[in-house]
Amino acid sequence: MSRRRERRTSRKSGTKRQELGWIGLVLASLVAFAIGFVLRDFLGLAYGLVGGIVWLVFLGMAFLFTLIYLAQFVVPMGEDIGWSDSIDMIVRHYNVRGKLFLESLFSTPKEDKQTGPPLPVSFKKLQAGFVASHDVLAVVRGNGYSRAAGPGFVVLYKGEQVLEAIDLRPHVRSQTVQVITRDGIPIETTVGVTFEVRRQSGLHDEDRRPYPYDRNAIFDVTYFYSMRDERSQQVWSEQVCPRAAALVIERLSRHTLDQIYNSEQNGRLLLREIAEDVKQALHETLHSKGIDLLSVGIGHLEPPDQVKEQSLRSWQAAWERRIAVQEGLGRAEALRLVKHRRARAQIEIISNILESIDAMREVEDATLSEIIMLRMIEVLEDTAHDTTVHKLFPETTISKLVLDATSEMRQLLEGPKPADGKSADSQGEAKT
Repeated sequence: MSRRRERRTSRKSGTKRQELGWIGLVLASLVAFAIGFVLRDFLGLAYGLVGGIVWLVFLGMAFLFTLIYLAQFVVPMGEDIGWSDSIDMIVRHYNVRGKLFLESLFSTPKEDKQTGPPLPVSFKKLQAGFVASHDVLAVVRGNGYSRAAGPGFVVLYKGEQVLEAIDLRPHVRSQTVQVITRDGIPIETTVGVTFEVRRQSGLHDEDRRPYPYDRNAIFDVTYFYSMRDERSQQVWSEQVCPRAAALVIERLSRHTLDQIYNSEQNGRLLLREIAEDVKQALHETLHSKGIDLLSVGIGHLEPPDQVKEQSLRSWQAAWERRIAVQEGLGRAEALRLVKHRRARAQIEIISNILESIDAMREVEDATLSEIIMLRMIEVLEDTAHDTTVHKLFPETTISKLVLDATSEMRQLLEGPKPADGKSADSQGEAKT
């Protein structure tokens, strides 16, 4: 029960069963020879060496026919590969598994330093396998470049090895850079690039590959690397963004911070021009290295906090000046409108008074003093009867004010009496 549990736990944990390869075939041959050697006939005589050889021959024939039968399932349909190549791949599998078994017994397995996307396990066992539709293999033989293989079913021939698996899909990289502007202010921004392996030109309609690539570009990309330090190399996909970032720094340092921000407020024209300039400058160089640069982008600029505060204060002062100017213009306009309305109201009042005086003279033949006095009395009476005024002042106070105002208005309108006792109006009428 404990062994069964161990087997179940090993299967669940994903541990792989160790295969013996050709060592298993040798062990099976020894067992078959021993069985044939010790078997006896009906007389009790041992077959001996002849029996062992016969069993070995039967085992070899069974193994060979099994290889021929399995060879038709190793290679996919439609591939121009014969059964001999299939049998050769199976034999490779047995040889590789035997070597791996011996290495696991006497030495620690080496880590796979394969760069790029991971390869199927079948490339280690059979030296063949399926490559994804967006990958291609850079195959070398010895120390020299051999060919570009994939996507699809790929078979490695004798002496070939996979140097790198290259992803054909568009790559996106970004890098944060710090720039010193022409006026000495440090700013920080992000540079992003999008690129891919150079595409094949002059495609035919029957070519339905999702990522058609130029086979010569695989050689250029494979050997396009630089030394990052003494121990490691920088592959092709990690060299595009640093080159673009260096050009962006060089072009941004030609401008002042005000020029950059003013252009950014007007639609980021300067940053677009710099990004397009960098793209054009890198296009020819990268194209010759098997890379097509699709786009270059520059992110939002981040100046220091002191520069932000100073810019904020200057913008705030400018807006405050604009607000003060607009408020002054508004107050001046309001004052002008008030004066204009007041003048028009005075004109209307005067015209209404004149019209009323003319109408009363024509109808009642009254004098000017009488008309004004009557009108004032009417206004005072309306004021006395107004409920709003009663809420503010007592009724006795209002009545006293009305009587005092009426008497004063009457005295002012009648004017001082002359020495002979006639009123000024009667004198004026006599003169008339």
